[in-house]
Amino acid sequence: MTLPTQLRHPTLDIIRTSVTGRITEYATDSMHWNASLWDFDINGPQLKPYHYGWLASLVNNVNTSHRSFIWHIWISGGASLTGMNIRPNNGWNYDLARARVAEVYKYLKDNLKVVGLVYHGPDTSGIQLAEYRGHRLGVERDEDRAVYVQVTSESTPPRPPVPTKIPQSKNWAIRFVKGSAVGAFVVGLEIGNFEIADTDNRLYAMYKYTGDSIGAAVSFADISVSYTFKGDWKDFKTSEAINIADFDGPCRFTTAGMPFTSISQNYLTVTPSAGVTTDPEHLEIDTGRTLGGGASITIPGSGWLWFRFGPVHYDSGAYPR
Repeated sequence: MTLPTQLRHPTLDIIRTSVTGRITEYATDSMHWNASLWDFDINGPQLKPYHYGWLASLVNNVNTSHRSFIWHIWISGGASLTGMNIRPNNGWNYDLARARVAEVYKYLKDNLKVVGLVYHGPDTSGIQLAEYRGHRLGVERDEDRAVYVQVTSESTPPRPPVPTKIPQSKNWAIRFVKGSAVGAFVVGLEIGNFEIADTDNRLYAMYKYTGDSIGAAVSFADISVSYTFKGDWKDFKTSEAINIADFDGPCRFTTAGMPFTSISQNYLTVTPSAGVTTDPEHLEIDTGRTLGGGASITIPGSGWLWFRFGPVHYDSGAYPR
């Protein structure tokens, strides 16, 4: 769904965030589907792949396993605490929240095929949940751009969701897990896996880096390819407290290594959400032994650090094992 032209602001182009979108589930069993579908694009109402995946699982459950039940459906949309002065009375954010709700509502109306469906709403909370969480005015927060969905066999209206406080930190560590580069002295493909740890809250998450690169690779197994293995943790800080999912976004990876050794110089430049910066700006990355070698740098605009899974708690030691 696209906002009608008269609701668009000429300077408010859609700003892409993660490609996949994100899900926080609150449900405890198959009779109570309850989740926040979040990380919609800034100024965008379109559903993303993870959102579609969760909704498809819900639809399949209702259509195939519980066709005789009466299902009650509540949907409410939210927006972040930016763009509040574009139109009077915060009209832009409420229309944007309604547009996000309309996407979910249409998907459920088109795909739920049982007789016993009772829709309550759809509704919009606008910026109320963002304000309830105590988020800063004028700062984008991925979890505020969301649609809250509850589908249950119980007729009692649900309580408004109590936002789960997402742990935040300024103290981090990063580790290169493994990666490869494919290509000769022309454009190639860089792929790498990283773990990022929140050392205050003892959490870590897995990220995947992909990007087109330009450089050279030393031949290995008759093709121009290099493989690099796990390195050690490196500490860094952020200018503001953020959560462990906030590193998803554009990035640049620069690397140069000696063939078949662990001698290399590697730097990752990331773009955390809400304009937060890292200290140092260019994160020095330690890596293990490299099979093959060479040097490369991400072609501007092609690199992305993808949030893969997490957070996961770790119990002992300064870093995850």
